[in-house]
Amino acid sequence: MVTSLLWVLLLVPWLSAPLMVLLGRRLGPRVGWAALLAPVVATVSAVGITLAPQAERQALPAYEWVPQLGARIAFMPDGLGLFFALLVSGVGVLVTLYAAFYLDGSYRHHGRFYCFLQLFMGAMLWTVLSGNLLVLFVAWELTGISSFFLIGFLTEKELSRRGARMALVTTSATGLSLLVGVVLIGQLYGTYELSAIFTQGVPPGGEGLLTAAFLCCFGGIAGKSALFPFSYWLPNAMAAPTPVSAYLHSATMVKLGVFLTARMLPLFGDLDVFAPVVLSVGLFTFVFGAGLALLSNDLKAVLAYTTVAQLGALVGQYGWSPQGAAPFGDILHILNHTLYKAGLFMVVGVIDHSAGTRDLRELGGLFRRMPLTGVVALIALAAMAGVPLTSGFISKELLLESGLELFHSRQSLLGALPLVALLLGSLLHVLVALRVAKRFFGPMPEKAASHFHAPSLGLQFPASVLALGVMGFGVVPAAFGSATGFFSASPEVRHLSLWHGFTPVLLMSLSIFALAGILFAVGTRAGKAPAGIPRWLEFERLFERGVEGAPVFGQWLDRVLGFTRPSHFLLLIVGGLVTALAAYGIFAWEGLVQRISLSAPLPEGSEGEPWIRFGACLLIGISALLAVRLRRPIPQLFAVSAVGLGIAFLYVLYRAPDLALTQLLVETATLLMVLLLVIRFKRDRASEQPVAPVSRGARVIRFGVSIAAGLVMGLGVLIFPNPGQEHAGTYYLETTVPLAKGANAVNTVLVDYRGFDTMFEITVLLIAALGCLGLLARVRRVGKPTEVKVSVRDLFPVPEDFILRSVVVFGVFPLNLLAAFIFFRGHNAPGGGFIAGLVSALSLILLVFVSGLGWVRSALRINPVTLAAIGVGLAVGTTLLPLVFGLPLLSHLYVDILGISLGTTLVFDLGVYLTVVGVTLKLIYPLMKSVHGRSAFAPDELGHFYAEASESIDELESVPGTEVPPDAEPSPETRRI
Repeated sequence: MVTSLLWVLLLVPWLSAPLMVLLGRRLGPRVGWAALLAPVVATVSAVGITLAPQAERQALPAYEWVPQLGARIAFMPDGLGLFFALLVSGVGVLVTLYAAFYLDGSYRHHGRFYCFLQLFMGAMLWTVLSGNLLVLFVAWELTGISSFFLIGFLTEKELSRRGARMALVTTSATGLSLLVGVVLIGQLYGTYELSAIFTQGVPPGGEGLLTAAFLCCFGGIAGKSALFPFSYWLPNAMAAPTPVSAYLHSATMVKLGVFLTARMLPLFGDLDVFAPVVLSVGLFTFVFGAGLALLSNDLKAVLAYTTVAQLGALVGQYGWSPQGAAPFGDILHILNHTLYKAGLFMVVGVIDHSAGTRDLRELGGLFRRMPLTGVVALIALAAMAGVPLTSGFISKELLLESGLELFHSRQSLLGALPLVALLLGSLLHVLVALRVAKRFFGPMPEKAASHFHAPSLGLQFPASVLALGVMGFGVVPAAFGSATGFFSASPEVRHLSLWHGFTPVLLMSLSIFALAGILFAVGTRAGKAPAGIPRWLEFERLFERGVEGAPVFGQWLDRVLGFTRPSHFLLLIVGGLVTALAAYGIFAWEGLVQRISLSAPLPEGSEGEPWIRFGACLLIGISALLAVRLRRPIPQLFAVSAVGLGIAFLYVLYRAPDLALTQLLVETATLLMVLLLVIRFKRDRASEQPVAPVSRGARVIRFGVSIAAGLVMGLGVLIFPNPGQEHAGTYYLETTVPLAKGANAVNTVLVDYRGFDTMFEITVLLIAALGCLGLLARVRRVGKPTEVKVSVRDLFPVPEDFILRSVVVFGVFPLNLLAAFIFFRGHNAPGGGFIAGLVSALSLILLVFVSGLGWVRSALRINPVTLAAIGVGLAVGTTLLPLVFGLPLLSHLYVDILGISLGTTLVFDLGVYLTVVGVTLKLIYPLMKSVHGRSAFAPDELGHFYAEASESIDELESVPGTEVPPDAEPSPETRRI
C-alpha cells in the first residue's frame, strides 16, 4: 500500500504536466482548475504515507537505475522527507488555486505555466524523498531547470529573462560543487545509499576527505538557498509571476538548502568545521538580508530579502545542534516561515493586481479598501515580527533561547556573536514589518486609487488559509510543537505554551519591540523613505559584469595568444599532442626502437592483399596532398572524396563491410551537400574574396606540425597495440549471440552494448542539423545582397533529361526496398538502421535533383525535422521502456517468432533510421533552394530558425521581371515527374 501511494505521489505531477499544455490550448485560463487535481492527489498520497505504520515505510523496495555508478531508485520517507513532501504538495494546492484566480486572460500560455509548475513539484518530491545521493542530485538539478522556466515565464520582459538566467547559472554552478561533494562521499563510503552511509562511522583517516565533501556540499546549499554571497539571485527571481514567488521562493525550492543541511546532519554534524561554517554564513545572511529588506521599496524585493534572511537563520540553527543531532524546533521554524511568507507573497500579488503598483512609497489606505487582505497581511507581518499569538512568536522565542544557551555554554565573544546576530536580525524584521504594515493605513495615494479595483474572494482565499494556520499555531503552541515534533529527528521534546513566566528570552523580545517602536517612530517623524540599496551592495551587478565580461575576456585572450583564426587552435592542439608523445618517446626510446625494428617498411610475402593495402594507403596520401595543394573548390572536393573512398576500400580489405558501406554512403551524401555549398559560394562570389596572406614562417610551422602529426600517428600504430592485452572487441564477439541475440557484432554494439552512445549521437546529429539551419538563416549584417536572376526552371539542379529522370524515379522503389532489406538484416549481417537511412536519404536526394523540391515535399507530406524528432523519441523511449519492467535502462526485450528473435533493438534501430533520413533531407532542402537565390525556408518555418526582425541571408533583391515569390513553389506546368 505504501509503495503504491509513494509511486502515485512521485509520478502524478510528471504525468499531469504534459496534459496541462494540451488542455491549456482549449481551456485557456480555466486550465488552472484542471491543474488542481495533481497537487490534491499528491497531498492525499503524502498524508496516506505519513499515517502508515513506520515499519511499512522502512520496508520499501529499491530499483536499479545505473548500477555501474551505484545509482538506485531508493526512497527515504522518514519524518524529514515526509514533512517536505507534505509542504511541497500542500502548498502546491494553495498556490495552484491562487494562480487559477491570479492568471487572468491578460497572461498567455496558461497550460505551459501549469506544466512547468507541476514539473517543478515533481522534481521537488523526488529530491526530498530520495534515499540515494546520486538520484537526489539529479532531482536537485531538475528543480533548478524547471524553476528557470517558471522564473522566466514572462519571456517578453527583460527582468524575467535576466532573473531566470541569474538563478540558473548560480544554482547550476554551485550544484557542480554539490556533485563533487556527493562523489567524494561515495568514494569514502563505497556507496551512495543514505541509509547505509548513516549507519557507518567515518572510515579511519577519512576525516579530511569528509571535511572536503562537506565544504563542497555546503557550496551547493548556499547557492540553492541564496545564502551569502549568493543572495543576489533570489530578489532578481521575483520578476516571475507572484504564484511562482509564493511557491518557489518561500515554501519549496529555496528551502532545499535547509533540507539538505538537515538531511546530511548525521554525516557532517560531528565535523569540527561544521558549526563555525554553518553558524557564521547562516547568521550573517540573517542580518545582511534583513538590512537589505529595510532599504528596499518594492514589496516583492522586501519579501525576497527577508526570505534570504530567514533562510540564513534556518540553515544557521543547525550550527548549534549537539553531536550531529537535529535541534529542537527545526521543523517548527521551517513551517512557520512557510505559512507567513507564502501568505505575504500572495498578499503582495493581490495588492499589485488591485492597486497596480508594489512600490511602498505609492501605497496607503489598503485596509479600508480590502479589509480581508489587510487582516491576512497584518497577521502574516505579525508572525514575521514575532508578535505573540502568532506562530512567529513561538519560532522567535525558540531561536533566541537557542542563542542564549549557546552563549552560556561557551562564555566567550564567539559564543555571544550568534545571540547578537539573532537580536539584531529580529530587530530589523520588526522594523520591516512595521514599515509594510503602515501602508495599510492612512490615505491612499491618487495614483493607486485611480487604478484600484477590489480583489475577488477567491484570490484572497489561499492567503487566508495560511493566515489561519499562523494564528492557530500561535494560539495553541502545544499543537504546533506536537505537529512539527512528529516529523523532527530531534531527541528532545518540549511542551510549548504561551506563558513561561518572565524569562530572559521574554525580556529580550520586549526589548526588541520597544527599541523597534522607538526607531520606527523617529524614522516616521523624519518622513524620509529609504533611498534604496546602495550600488556597492548590489551584488547582481558583479554577476552581470562577470557574465558579460566572459566573452570579452575570451576575445582579449585570443588576441594575446594569437588565436584570431580557428586554424591556430588546431595547431595548438596538434602541437601539444605531438610534444607530449615526443616526450614519451624520449623516455621510452629503447622500447620504441625495438618495436620499429620488428616492422617492415614494405609488405612481405608473395600474397597480393598486403600490397593492395599499401597501394590504398598511398592513394589516400596522394589524395590528401592534392586536397591541400589544389586551389579550385571542385577538384579539392573530389580529392577529399577520394580520401574517403580510399578509407572505405581499406575497410573492405580488413573485412569490415558495415564500416565500408557506411563510409561509402556518408562520402556520397557529403559530396552532394558540399557540392551544393560550392555552387552557393560561387553564386555569392565568395571565391572572389581575397584570402588572408600566410607568411613563410607560418607555412613552415604548419608543414612541420603536419609532418610531426603524421609521424606520431604512424608510430602510434607501432607503439600502442599490445597483443597480450584483453580487448573489448573479443568480449563483444563472444557474447553478441547469447546476450544481444544478434550475429552482427557491429550492430549489436551500436544498439545494445553501447546504445547510450548511439542515442546521444543521433540527438547531437539532430541538434547539429538545427544549428546548420540557423547558419543558413543568419542575419546579413554588412553589404548589399547580390542581385541574382531567378527563374522557376532554376529550381532544378540538373538539366531536364528524360532518361535520367526515368532511371531515378523508377529506381526509388528498388533503392528503398534495398534499404528495408539492409535494415532488417542488420542485427545478424552487415547493415542496420544507419546504413539503411543513408540509402533511403540518398534515393530521395536523387529524386529531388531530377523532380524538384516542390514535388518531393508535397509527395512526402511530412516535415523532415518532425521525422528526425520521432526517430530520437523512439530511441529514447526504447531506452526508458525497461524501467516499466523493473530492468536497467536500455535492457532490450525479445520475443521468439518462428525461431527468429525479434526485440526492441528493431525499434531503436528504426529511430536511428528515421533520424538519419530526416536530418539529411532537412539539410538538403534549404541548401538546394539557397543555391538558386530562394528563401531557404518555407513561410511557416521562418520564425523557427531566426528572429522575426532578422533578415535571412538568402533573401536576395530580385531583378524586375524575374521575381519569384519566396513562398512560391513551382507551378504544375514546370514540375517534372
